[in-house]
Amino acid sequence: MDDPEDDDHAAGRIDARPSPPRPGTAWPLPPGLHPLGMGEGRDGLLRVPAAAAPGPLPLIMMLHGATGDATRALRRIAPIADAALVMLPDSLRRSWDVLEGGYGPDIARIEAALRRVLAEWPVDPKRLAVAGFSDGASYALSLALMNGDLFTHALAFSPGFVVPMRLEGKPRLFSAMAPPIRC
Repeated sequence: MDDPEDDDHAAGRIDARPSPPRPGTAWPLPPGLHPLGMGEGRDGLLRVPAAAAPGPLPLIMMLHGATGDATRALRRIAPIADAALVMLPDSLRRSWDVLEGGYGPDIARIEAALRRVLAEWPVDPKRLAVAGFSDGASYALSLALMNGDLFTHALAFSPGFVVPMRLEGKPRLFSAMAPPIRC
């Protein structure tokens, strides 16, 4: 029997949602970098800010480019990393699953990690962004367009394409293209 969640992932769907913050709950992890705990092989990082204003935190999920990883992705977003909780998942392979046969394994892992983060942290549902560089930017735009009822913003740095299976919601989009190379 087919798993309906597999169908959701193949369609680019992420069902994880922030839960209301529990008053007086301490942060589950100290400031700094922590393994994301995505399981097999490549993992990812969760960057907890040094200090944050009281109340729910913004969350940025930053996706690396082809052959990249969480550490390289963090360098690209470091200037704003202290303003939010930053989730930095690693793809299972050299790049994101849609480039290697369609949506599925990476979305499933991202959703599982996102469920844990959203369950453990006070995340502001009005400030939940997906961002990325290069292949990660293309994946971020695609995820935002398919899951605009979750992601309120998408930041794409040098995307090459967009592959939404369907459109959902109206996230705010920012895209920056690389300047042309002169020889």
